[in-house]
Amino acid sequence: MTTEYKRGVVRDGEGAVALQEIHNVGSPAASHATKPESQLFLPDIPSPEVDGETKAENQSFFSEVRLNKDTRSKFFLSLSLSMVYFILGWSKSQIGPAFLDLIAISGVNLERGSWFMTSYYFGRLIGTAVGGHLYTKINHYLLFVVSISVNGLVLVAIPWCVRFELMVAAHALNGVLEGALTLVKTSKTVSVWKSTSRGNSFIQLMYAVFAISGILAPMATAPFLLSKLPNDTNMMQFTGDSNSSGQQNMPTWTSLAGLSSESNLTLSGIEVSSWASESNSTRPTFVTLWQNQTSESKGLFDKDNSNTTATADIFLGHYTSRLYIIYSVSATLNLLTSVPFVLLFLKSKKNTVKEVEYTKPVYLRHLRIIVQRLQMVNIGLFSAMFSAIGQTLANFITVFCVQYLDWTKVSGAMLTSFYVFATLVGNIAGVFLVRILQTHTILLLATVTYSLGLACLSLCALFYADIGIWVSVGIIGVPFGMVWPAFISWTNSHFIHVTGYVTSYILVISHTATMLHPPLVSYLMDRVSPLWFGYLCTVEGSVSVFSALMMVFYSKYT
Repeated sequence: MTTEYKRGVVRDGEGAVALQEIHNVGSPAASHATKPESQLFLPDIPSPEVDGETKAENQSFFSEVRLNKDTRSKFFLSLSLSMVYFILGWSKSQIGPAFLDLIAISGVNLERGSWFMTSYYFGRLIGTAVGGHLYTKINHYLLFVVSISVNGLVLVAIPWCVRFELMVAAHALNGVLEGALTLVKTSKTVSVWKSTSRGNSFIQLMYAVFAISGILAPMATAPFLLSKLPNDTNMMQFTGDSNSSGQQNMPTWTSLAGLSSESNLTLSGIEVSSWASESNSTRPTFVTLWQNQTSESKGLFDKDNSNTTATADIFLGHYTSRLYIIYSVSATLNLLTSVPFVLLFLKSKKNTVKEVEYTKPVYLRHLRIIVQRLQMVNIGLFSAMFSAIGQTLANFITVFCVQYLDWTKVSGAMLTSFYVFATLVGNIAGVFLVRILQTHTILLLATVTYSLGLACLSLCALFYADIGIWVSVGIIGVPFGMVWPAFISWTNSHFIHVTGYVTSYILVISHTATMLHPPLVSYLMDRVSPLWFGYLCTVEGSVSVFSALMMVFYSKYT
């Protein structure tokens, strides 16, 4: 008699797979079911079959990858997604250390330079909205290929944008592409292994990869940054007309303007245009003016006195930007990352697999619609606060250290790397914690801890306690690394499936907050006190704690 097998997928509390074997179909007396193997934590796919028998017992993950084609395909997709997380973490962490040099290249002060970040996050907002629409219309792998490849070309161009308007436009386009890329990779990450223990660990692991690249990027960028004062400086007398405005509130020597070769200023009888053109014309070259704020010429470049002629002792620094080297490395990483998705796209076309999702959001609990909508608002609030804090820590911590604590830019970049390293520790810890604790428990504990760390950071900065700054950043970073993947896992497992629509909603709120945040932070740091870097983050951390409490309440008491 021929023996046949059928398999059904049964989800238990751990999201594991129970295999059901039915012998002699059509003979009720002979039918029986095997014992569920829930302890194996297998994904939601059929286990491999060898010689007519299911070999699920004692099967390792890598054995499953070797024997099962479906698992092997998911594993390759997981590796490809990890490369996307790597380049996005690299790009995001590169902005902070390079920020002051980008300001010098475009010849603006901190307040105007904050528009680089604003345009970047505005672009991410647009990219997320557009990506959320395209996600249901075209092949997902094609979206990956286009977003990654074009973004690599934009990164090459950024260090060459000597005009302020070009720099803003380049960052906006960079944001559009990375916004679309973030939406697609988030939705795809959740869909690979579903709402299982393996899936929750996979999300934490991907953000660990994100953190690893975030550690490497500032360290790789630091050797290509300008020193605090230009290396090639000479004390000179300046006489001329200027329409540039400088930073007027910084102690000691202050950079008044980063000027391209198109400036019409005359420095001791030397035209800037001809003086700057003496350098290698194949690289962006600039002149930076440094004014002693203790001199009587403090108001030389005041906005109200912008067209007058004055004389002052200044440092004239002639330098060539080297950021193009590290940004070219970033572009190369992007182009290499697009290769696996080209292969996936060609394979999906060959097999006529339609990689388009039409599933609409479905709430996972049958509660009153008003409760569901209020919780949807709450996850948007949490996303906004978390993203605003993360954006401030990653992009402004170097500026804060240089301006307020009087550190070097290299030291500020190292602190940025330490912060990202701490988030990596949190990501790795989260890989194991999600198998022990509920995601909403991790979410609450981590949010409370990093909020306390932000308060400690503000206090240590107030008293110039450098060691306390490093310790506080560590206290912030470790729990901060657990929060976002735990937040995505909780949303997908307890509230609503994270489809393209839901991902678009979460990221649109997130990018709106990060778009509006840089002008607010830079205004408070410039016009009130640099300490508002810490104060504002502390307030936002308190709001995050309230939002996390609402998620715990939703999980346990509704």
